[in-house]
Amino acid sequence: MHYYRLMMRNLWKIMMFSLFVGVFSVFYALSLPPVFFAKTTLLIENQRANVVSFEDVYQVDTRDRSYLRTQLEIFKSRAIAGRVVDRMRLIEHPLFAPNKVDQSSAFSVESAKKLFSSLISRDADIAENEVVSEQVDDTVERNSVAILPSEEDGGNPYLRKLIIDQIMRSIIIIPVYGTKLISIQASAGDPQLAADIANEFADVYIESHLEAKLEVTQKASAWLSDRLGSLRQTLRESEQELQNFREREQLIDTGDVRSIDVAELEQLTQSLVEATRTKNDARALYKQISQSKLSVDRMLALPVVSNNTVVQGLIESRATAKRLVAELGDRYGKKHPRMVSALSDLSQVEEELKVQVDNVARGLNVGYLAAQDAERELRRQIANVKSRLQNVSRKEFSLRELEREVDANRQVYEVFLNRGKETNETANLEAVNARVIDEALPPDHPSKPEKKKIVMAAVFFSAFFAAGVILLLDWLDNTIKSPEDVEERLRVPLLGYLPLDKSNKDDSPFLGFLSDEKWHFAEAVRTVRTSFVLSCLDKPAKVTVVTSTVPNEGKSTVSLCLAHALGQMEKVLLIDADMRKPSIGKALDISLLTPGLSNLIAGTAGLEECVTRLPNSEVDIITAGVVLGNPLDLIAGDRFSLVLNSLKEKYDRILIDSAPIQAVSDSLVIATHADALIYVVRSDGASTPLIKKGLRRLSETQARFSGVVLNQVDVEKMKKQSGYESEYYENYGYAYGDTNA
Repeated sequence: MHYYRLMMRNLWKIMMFSLFVGVFSVFYALSLPPVFFAKTTLLIENQRANVVSFEDVYQVDTRDRSYLRTQLEIFKSRAIAGRVVDRMRLIEHPLFAPNKVDQSSAFSVESAKKLFSSLISRDADIAENEVVSEQVDDTVERNSVAILPSEEDGGNPYLRKLIIDQIMRSIIIIPVYGTKLISIQASAGDPQLAADIANEFADVYIESHLEAKLEVTQKASAWLSDRLGSLRQTLRESEQELQNFREREQLIDTGDVRSIDVAELEQLTQSLVEATRTKNDARALYKQISQSKLSVDRMLALPVVSNNTVVQGLIESRATAKRLVAELGDRYGKKHPRMVSALSDLSQVEEELKVQVDNVARGLNVGYLAAQDAERELRRQIANVKSRLQNVSRKEFSLRELEREVDANRQVYEVFLNRGKETNETANLEAVNARVIDEALPPDHPSKPEKKKIVMAAVFFSAFFAAGVILLLDWLDNTIKSPEDVEERLRVPLLGYLPLDKSNKDDSPFLGFLSDEKWHFAEAVRTVRTSFVLSCLDKPAKVTVVTSTVPNEGKSTVSLCLAHALGQMEKVLLIDADMRKPSIGKALDISLLTPGLSNLIAGTAGLEECVTRLPNSEVDIITAGVVLGNPLDLIAGDRFSLVLNSLKEKYDRILIDSAPIQAVSDSLVIATHADALIYVVRSDGASTPLIKKGLRRLSETQARFSGVVLNQVDVEKMKKQSGYESEYYENYGYAYGDTNA
């Protein structure tokens, strides 16, 4: 609510400031030259048309997310802008003429009227744009932007640089979200020029891509041609080295040689296996015979001996001879010729058998040795074959290495040869990565300045700015100025307010209260009296303390006036307890040496000597008196309480004018003896935080707080701001200067 009243109070200031800014913005908008926007739409292709299956030398990954951003940066490059400037010969265009002209624009009342009409109707805006466009067409050669040196400096790089900078500022590249389209927007003072610049940017971009591709392809083709010559020589040298190696090593086909050696090795390996087995068998038989040399019979028990055909025949012969000896032994004696002959035959057969067994044993030993020799020979042959195979393998490795080198050189040569041919074939293929969807057309109306929006924005923001300044000033000004401030900022009861009397600053306001000519002030005092009395209906206030935050807030004047007003109804005593800076005696022209409160407390004077009757009233006054010691010690003593109790018996009401709460602690001590507190606040005086601090200190005394009296209120100023005074007084004829009420 406070801020609403603040805004309403200063509404005329806001409106005047907005009106001033609005008028200024009208002239500013009329001074701006028209700007035309033209737009070209370009489609950036992700993949080029696959006319042939050959891959280009110049290609990028168009599927990468950064591809489109890269193209946007290419559009913004100085190289593209420079080519546009050169191709369009903008240095010779009238809008870029180097002659300097007066940029001031004349305004007419008619133009201002048209602008204000455009704020209401769009048709009027279009009509005005047409007028401005015609004016620009008529004066384009006279009012061109003078940013360049003189015409004699043509060809100067600085001249071209300035034009390029201006063109780059006039171009806006905007990607269309979710598509592969790019919008190229160009601005210029001439509609045809704007369209030409936008279209030229698209053409230059496409041509720059083709030229870049052609340049890279040509460089690649030249490099490939150089490389092909060296690769061809390298291939020839490697082929010659391969042929020399074959001739030197007498290699025809290493595959056939390897096959023969491998087959022979396999055969020898099988023979070695058989020979080893035969040797092992012969060694086993030989070991058996070697272990059985003790007797023939034990040797005959061996299968290798018993299976011998000769041995078997001799065994049969020995058996026949033994039978014969046995038969003859039964018949003849040992010396019988037949017996002797039979024994001789038996002995001969056994001797032959023994000899044959020895021959078999020797034969087995010879077989074992022969098997060993056969095995050794086979191993030697196998080693020879393996050596031949290893030698062939070494030669084959060298051969394969040379063949691989030849193959690699041939493959590289063929790749370069094919790539060179492809490059030459695709060098002249113009595969573009972008194409124009919509060409820019000369706009019918200028896009800038949007005069209606400029004026509306100026008025709108100026109003907000003025309101912000008012709020800032209000926030910085934290004093109490009006009754509303007491209620809203202090949140305490308001007993009333006393107006500021500007008619005679030398007179005391109390004298105005007594004067019939200034009875409006008296009416305000009576209003405060009524509010005070009503606040004490539930519990009469015998002793009331009047204090303030800081000095010079008029608490003594309020005390005098309130005491006089209360004295019209009851017996009242006013005590000046501000012994540090007494002012009641001074206001009533009472001598400073007159005995008062300090004398009464000290006992140096009686009550009759200290009491002074207020002129033209039934109010008694006790001034501060002559203070010889510390006033706080006098007030805090028991004598002050005794004096106050005795005074209560003689008077209906006692008002005590005490020292300011923030200056000293006297008021806090006196408040402990009081039944009510009245707090005086001067309008536009102490700050709100300081007043709140004083009220908090008083609340600690537990004394009843009656309310605040707002003093020295500038009624005229308050009436202009909030109308409070008019509502409060004018309805009853109590305003200043109304002497007939």
